[in-house]
Amino acid sequence: MAIAPTMLLLTTLQETPARRLALPTPSNITWNQGIEEQIYTQRNAIGELQFDEAMVTQRQPAVTAEYSRMTKELMALKIGNLLKQEAANGVPIVNSFRVNRRTYAGAAAGFEGNSIAANSTNTQAFYLNNGISEPLTRVATGTFDPEADLLSFAQDANFALSFSDDVVALRPWVTVFGRYDSATADVLSEDLFNIFRMLIFGVLQDQGKKEVFYLEFDPVELNRQENSEINFGGDTVPLAFRITELSCKPKLIFPRRQRKC
Repeated sequence: MAIAPTMLLLTTLQETPARRLALPTPSNITWNQGIEEQIYTQRNAIGELQFDEAMVTQRQPAVTAEYSRMTKELMALKIGNLLKQEAANGVPIVNSFRVNRRTYAGAAAGFEGNSIAANSTNTQAFYLNNGISEPLTRVATGTFDPEADLLSFAQDANFALSFSDDVVALRPWVTVFGRYDSATADVLSEDLFNIFRMLIFGVLQDQGKKEVFYLEFDPVELNRQENSEINFGGDTVPLAFRITELSCKPKLIFPRRQRKC
């Protein structure tokens, strides 16, 4: 018999109206009942200590879901704060590349760098000279002369870039920094985003049948200690919860139904 998770559904309890989060399907779900026992022993006829009985003294149940990819909302869950849509001004942009031609086109609508005005005072460029980062001189686009201006660059609308001929001849690595405004950004807020109702859906695969079941925990709270590490290059994204529902047993139901693909 195999058990396969099919969905972990979180319903927000700190928003009105509540939302059901459209997260990716987790690659694995681990439910730890978190039971601790006090073990009592007694001596047998030859004086050896043997198990007599056990009493449950503590329950700290927990759930950890593992996802194969990161989403914006998963990152917010790892932090424990809500994302809100609002304007963001002064958003940084940085490009690092080897210069091998004079001009580079600006950004189209919807791409970073779009909406930056020409000759922005925020725009800076540095080139690698014998392993040391040296600044390039920014020249206004209207007066930029790529043949006469030395170790220079110009920044036109939408972060279009031009470099002087001597820079192109060096073929150096260049890092260009700028800022732009976004009218609709998803910004991490101060609002907590850490208490939910949880439904775990799964399938029991046995003898050709795929019988569904579900577990319900209400409420659960994000485990900030376990979620404090965010590995941007990792293969999985773990998300840990503490089950704060005061109950001696979970709500586990097998509705005697199978699932089709």
